[in-house]
Amino acid sequence: MTHQRKTSPALLLLLAVLCSAATTSAFAAKDDDKRDLYRKGMDAVNAGDAVSARDAFCSLAGKDSKFADAATECAIYAPLAQRTLNRYKIDYAEGVTLLADNRYDEAELKLKNVRAGEYAQQAQKRLSEIPTLRATHATTPETDFERMLHLGDSGANFQAVCDGNELFERVNRADQHSTESLFCAGWIRGASQAVRLQTVSASTREVCMPPAITVGQQTKLLLRYIQKHPQEKDLGATELFQKTLKEAYPCRVLKNDPESSMYESQ
Repeated sequence: MTHQRKTSPALLLLLAVLCSAATTSAFAAKDDDKRDLYRKGMDAVNAGDAVSARDAFCSLAGKDSKFADAATECAIYAPLAQRTLNRYKIDYAEGVTLLADNRYDEAELKLKNVRAGEYAQQAQKRLSEIPTLRATHATTPETDFERMLHLGDSGANFQAVCDGNELFERVNRADQHSTESLFCAGWIRGASQAVRLQTVSASTREVCMPPAITVGQQTKLLLRYIQKHPQEKDLGATELFQKTLKEAYPCRVLKNDPESSMYESQ
């Protein structure tokens, strides 16, 4: 004959209380997780971090779409985060391009902007390489020929290569000309010829260059313009040369025939 042990009412009550406490504790833990996610989202909003705000709010909305305004915040920050990530992608591409041009300070600023997304890790890797690249570049300076090839890339490049070559015509013998001065003079001749051709084909004229203006005079004018407008030094040298000539030799209609298409230098 077997005897069944009866569970006392007191023990049953205790077990019920323990189960209820465990369930309540589990729900409380879940609520704490949700509150933590919401808090992270708000902290990200205050920090101007749209990507982290989206991640927190959208994760919370997936867990509980009715928790506070998580679903609404997710809808707001999802497109903002995507635009931010697109900007990071552009910053990374521009940073890599600047690195290739040995413009390390500018590259560093661009790469530091990449704080999230698929290129964040690559950006950090590139940033770690900059000190070595900068040191290597300092010990292997660009050759004169390489510098001359890029003199038209910007006003700063033209100034660095050609400053001092405005006295080109004063050197009479071919063996007295440096490769640098010949390169600068050739660039000015080509740019000047291009401006003259544009002037001939244009319906209205903005530049009336004196026929006898020399290469040296044009070089001097361009260098002076770059010095007077340092904020424009990163523009292409061709664009700056056109601005120089417009400023130095603007046109006006001949006074004795205002309705004609004849112009003269002011």
